[in-house]
Amino acid sequence: MKKEKSVVLIMGSVLLLFLIAFGSLCYGGWLQNTRTLSGIQIIVMLFVFFGSMLLALAILFSNYSFLLSYEFLKKANKYNNYEFSKINNFTKDRVSQILKKERFKEDDSYFIKKKLSLAKDSISYYVRQIDSLDVSYTIKTEYARFENKQKKVNYACLLLFIYCDQLMDMDFDNLRNLSVDQSTTDDLFRTKPAISSLVILVNSQTNEAYYLDIQKKFSISLYGYSCRTIKKYFQ
Repeated sequence: MKKEKSVVLIMGSVLLLFLIAFGSLCYGGWLQNTRTLSGIQIIVMLFVFFGSMLLALAILFSNYSFLLSYEFLKKANKYNNYEFSKINNFTKDRVSQILKKERFKEDDSYFIKKKLSLAKDSISYYVRQIDSLDVSYTIKTEYARFENKQKKVNYACLLLFIYCDQLMDMDFDNLRNLSVDQSTTDDLFRTKPAISSLVILVNSQTNEAYYLDIQKKFSISLYGYSCRTIKKYFQ
């Protein structure tokens, strides 16, 4: 609550200063239509305009880290409340058949496809299926492997399907933390080049797959594109 009040105060102050700045221009224009402005009046008007603008920008830049951290926590808390989406019959054979049908090319244990995007030129998807006994370790090693593999594309996303004989609560906690962090980072930091990832945990005994869907139909983040790709091909 304290942080929310601080954000409201900061943004309210900035908005007020912007209004004062543009109000001074509008007032000056109105005066000029009714009478001739003196040199002192013009100087005062310009001082109010530029002074208000510079002060507003100074407030924004000085509080940038605070505002960014607030927005990050706000989005993360929102995504943390989402339930995992489930996909049935997520077998390796079925997944491979669908990817081949959609013209993904096999290369060094990845299925790879580049798709055009109006918002991001093109996105290269790297799909990898892997068995695991330790989800956390598998994610770390696969991330390192992926970062070393792709270095020539502007936008790349790893779709990592991890198959386990038994999924523990700790595995779902790791999946949630990782997915929330990735989706929130993608929302706030849109750099070029950029890489992202979406992890799906699969119970090999039941062939049920789980992932965190951010539920945005028109998201232009890499994580959002990945969610739509999963739903398009497998749900």
